[in-house]
Formats: sequence, structure tokens, C-alpha cells
Amino acid sequence: MIIPKINSHQEDDQNQPKGEKEMAKKEAGASTQNANCIVKVVLHSLSPVLFDRMDPQTLIDMADGVKKGKDTETSILDKAAKKLYREYDETGEIGFPAENFFACFVEAGRHVFYDTKAKISTKDSSLLPAMLSIEEDFIPFEITTPKEIVNKTKKEWVGKEGWVVDIRKAVLDNGGKKVACPAIRPKIHSWTAELTLHLNLQGHPVDEDKIKDLIAKAGNMIGIAAYRPSCRGTFGRFQIESWKAKAVAKAA
Repeated sequence: MIIPKINSHQEDDQNQPKGEKEMAKKEAGASTQNANCIVKVVLHSLSPVLFDRMDPQTLIDMADGVKKGKDTETSILDKAAKKLYREYDETGEIGFPAENFFACFVEAGRHVFYDTKAKISTKDSSLLPAMLSIEEDFIPFEITTPKEIVNKTKKEWVGKEGWVVDIRKAVLDNGGKKVACPAIRPKIHSWTAELTLHLNLQGHPVDEDKIKDLIAKAGNMIGIAAYRPSCRGTFGRFQIESWKAKAVAKAA
């Protein structure tokens, strides 16, 4: 009778407890993803988004100490339009600076473990910048506001790209006194955006799936722009519509 020869690795594997085997397989599978890669990710809105940009002229006036009186001449539509983010100038595509999305991802890192003890982000710091960057400087939106929403809105409150005016009560703290005022902002009901993510996961106990989970949590738990979930609101939520990763060869 011929007795098959068992090498030391096979023997160790046979003597290894089932739980340890599964853990080893899981770690081995994760390690194959710990390579540099570029991800094309498409995000789609789960709730409307409220823009609340402070326009450059207002910032300049604040820096110069210029105090403005009440604006009774600018239309409601134009007041809202000033709060939109646009690429390059006031006629560019509507969207958000990449840094807004990155800040959202960093905040989501507080809900994702880096290793068995630490989170990717804390209140004061984050390890995410060492692992992820966004290629684009500005992320344009494809606006797909339903026609029924536009049809139900006053014509003079509808922007040409499909955004609408949102006006509601806000409360400001004026020297300890609560003062009610109108908040006039542009709102987009439905949008889609594509980002290019560069992942550098070499040397980190983090794989591509964990980064994808972080982005998903960012969309559901953090959100972007005004009155988002992280600010106890319901606006600015999004989900991952597609995720396509391409491995990048490690630099020599």
C-alpha cells in the first residue's frame, strides 16, 4: 500500500482549528485587495440636496467689514442661485467641490474600524488621507429632477437646470436671543455624480471592500451640504450606484 506523503503545510492545515482556518482564508482574501487601485464610483441621491454656499462677494465684504442692509431688489430665484456651487464661474456646471465629498468620507471614517481597535477617523484626526484621494477638483452633477416636482413649483422659483427654490424658517442666535429668519436655498431633488478615487492601501489593514463600506456609510449616515444627517437633517443622502476598480502596478 502506498501512503501519500503529506507536507508540513498540509499537516499544519489539517491540525488547524476550523475557526482559525476561516480567519486565515479571510485574511488571505483581503490581502489580495491591499494593492493600489483606481475606482470609478457613481453616486446617486437618496434624498434631495440643499446648497448653501456663501458667495465670494459676501466673503469679501465680511473680510472688509462691510455691513449690508436688507436686499429688497434681488428676486427669490437669484438669491437662491447665488448659493449654488458651480465649476469655474457663475455659468459653469452645478456640482460640489471634491473637498466637500472628501470631508464627508473623513467623517464617515468615525464609523469604520481601521484595525481591531482604532477607527479610521476620530473627532480630531483621520488616517483616510493616507489611503484615499479624489482625482477631480470639482464634481459636476447630472440633475434628474422629476417633471412632476418642477410642475408643482412656482415657475419663478425654478432654475433652468432643474433646481428649485427651497424657502423655510431658520433660527439664528443673535447675542443669545433666538431670531427667526427665512432660509432661501436652491434644492435638487435627484442627482448623479461620478468620482475617481485613488486608493493606496499598501501597508494598511484596510481593503477595497472596507473603503466601499465607508463610502456607503458616508452617503447614508453623513451626507453632504445643508441639513444633512450628520447635522440632524434628512437632506444630502446618497448611495453607490456603481463601483469599478482597476488595479495599479506598485511603483518600483
